[in-house]
Amino acid sequence: MDESAPQSFDPRRLIAIGVRRWRVVLVAFVLFAVPGYIFAATKTKMYAAKAEVVISDPSTNTVFDSTGAQVRIDPARTLQTQVSVAESPEVLACTEDKLGDQAGDLGGISASDHVDSDVLTIRVTSRVPQVARDGADDALACLIEVNGQSRSDALLQRADELRQKALALEGQSASADQIKNYLTLADQAEIDSKVVDSSYRIIRRADLPTSPYAPNPLKDSLVFGFLGLMVGVAIVFVLERIDDRIGFGDADGLGGASVLVTVPLGGPIGRRKKFPTLPRDFSANKRQFTESIRSLATTVKFTKTVDGTSVYAVTSANAGEGKSTIAANLAYTLACEGNNVVVVSADLRRPTVGQYFGVAESKLEGLSSILTGDAVVADCIVKHPDEPRLVLLSSGPMVSNPGGLLGSSRMGEILQSIVNSGADYVIVDSAPLVPVSDTLSMLRHVDKVIMVAVPGRTGMHVLGQTIDRVTRLGGSVLGIVLNGFNPKIPGYYYGYGKGGYGRYGYGRYGYGYGRYGYGRYGYGGRYGYGRYGYGRYGYSGYDDDANMKYIDPVEPVGLPAAEDSADRTS
Repeated sequence: MDESAPQSFDPRRLIAIGVRRWRVVLVAFVLFAVPGYIFAATKTKMYAAKAEVVISDPSTNTVFDSTGAQVRIDPARTLQTQVSVAESPEVLACTEDKLGDQAGDLGGISASDHVDSDVLTIRVTSRVPQVARDGADDALACLIEVNGQSRSDALLQRADELRQKALALEGQSASADQIKNYLTLADQAEIDSKVVDSSYRIIRRADLPTSPYAPNPLKDSLVFGFLGLMVGVAIVFVLERIDDRIGFGDADGLGGASVLVTVPLGGPIGRRKKFPTLPRDFSANKRQFTESIRSLATTVKFTKTVDGTSVYAVTSANAGEGKSTIAANLAYTLACEGNNVVVVSADLRRPTVGQYFGVAESKLEGLSSILTGDAVVADCIVKHPDEPRLVLLSSGPMVSNPGGLLGSSRMGEILQSIVNSGADYVIVDSAPLVPVSDTLSMLRHVDKVIMVAVPGRTGMHVLGQTIDRVTRLGGSVLGIVLNGFNPKIPGYYYGYGKGGYGRYGYGRYGYGYGRYGYGRYGYGGRYGYGRYGYGRYGYSGYDDDANMKYIDPVEPVGLPAAEDSADRTS
C-alpha cells in the first residue's frame, strides 16, 4: 500500500470528531444565537401594509405608430413599467406630501406584479401601523395620479405632433384625406387627455397591520446560530489540526512500537469512570474489557515462548493513564490461566496496584524495605484473596531516592530471585516516565516494557519521545496499550474525572498534580516531601538516615484497609 497516497474519506472519523468536540460547536452556536436573539428583540418594530390595483383598460395600453395609428403594447411590459413607476421618487414624494407630518415615519415603498394577472401590489413599511396603512393607500393614489398626468401630457404632445404633420402636408401634393386623418387623430388625442384615466381599478385597500413583520428574533437567532455552527465547525477542524493527542489510528508505529490491544472503559457505561477492582472485572464487567486483557495476555505468553522473557514492566508517559489497572488485570488473567504470577509494585512514589489485593501498601513492608536491607522478599509477599497463583510484592514505605534504589543491582537481584523461585511471569507496575525517572533507572532489570496510553489524552509527541528514551537507554518496548475508550460511542475518549485518576489518583491523593499529591499531601505539599515528608519531618528535619521518620501517605478513599502481617503469605 502506498503510504504517500491521500487518505480516503472516512465518515467514522468525522463522527468521532463530532462526538469529542460537540461542546465546541454547541458553545459557538449559543454565543452567536443568543446575541442574535437579543439584538433582534431590541430592534425597532416595523409594520407593513399592502394595497392592490388591477390595470385592465386597454385604451391606456396604446401608442401611435409613425402614421398616427394606435398600436397595442404588451400588458406584461406595462406591469413591469408600473412597478418601476410605483417605486420612483415621484410617487415617494407624492406619498410624503399626502402623509404630511407623518411622512417622517414612512419606511419605504415597494411594488410587485403577479404572474399571469394584471394585478399590481404596493407595499409600504413603517414603524407606526397607521402610517403603513395610510401610506399604502396614498401611494396607490399617487401611482394613479402620476400615470394619469403622464398619459395626459403624452396625448397632448402627440396631438401637437399630428397637427404639425398636417400643416406640413398642406404645401405638398398630399391628398386631403391624409391631412384630414392627422387632424382627426390630433383632436381625438386632445379629447382623450381631458378624460379621467379609468385603466386603474383598486381591488384591495390597505388594512391596519396588527403585528410587526420585523424583527423576527427567533428567525434572526437561527440565522446567527447557523453562522455560529459554521464558526464552531471551523474551530473544531483547527483544533483537530493542532491537537497533539493520539487517536486510535495514530499510535501504531509510533516510536517503532505497535499497538498491542485497545482496552475499553471498565465498569458500566454512564456511571463514574473508575477502573474496577479484581476480580469483579471478569465476572461483572463488560465483555470487551475482558477480551482485551486476554488478548494482551496472549501476546505476553507468545513473547515468552519466543524470547524466554519473564519480567514485564507496565508504565505510561504521564500519570493517571491506567497503567496499574492494566498491570493488575494482566497479572490476574495470566494467573487464572494456570501461571504463577508475581506483581511487583515498583511505583514507590505513589503505589496503587495494592488496592487490587485489598491492601494499603505504604503500611506494609515491601520492595523499598528489601532494597534498603530492612526485609526479605518472603516477608513482603501478599496473596490475592481469590487467586492463589497471583501474589503481590508491595511497594513498602516511602523512601528518599526511589530512582537510585530501583536502578541498583539489588533490584536486579530481587527480580531474578523471584523468577528463580518459580514465577512464570513478573509484572512490574512502574512509575510514569515523564514526571520521574524511576522507571528509566530500572530498565536494565526488565525484559520488556509495555506502554499504556490514553487516546485523546496522551500527547503523540510525548509518547513518541518517551518510547525513544526507553529504547536509547537499552529498554525493549513490547508495544502500546490504548486504554480507556467507550465502545458504545465512536471516538470516545475518557478523561479520568473526579472519581477516577483525577481526584483520588495522581490528582488529589497521588503524585499531586492536583490537591493531595505533589501539591498538598504528596511530595510538594504538607504530608509528602514538603512539610511532613522529606521536607520538614523527613530527611530535611533529621541529621542521619537512622533517625528518619516515614510518614504514611493519606489512604485513598474507598481502598480496603491493609492486611495484618499475619495474613501475608510467604
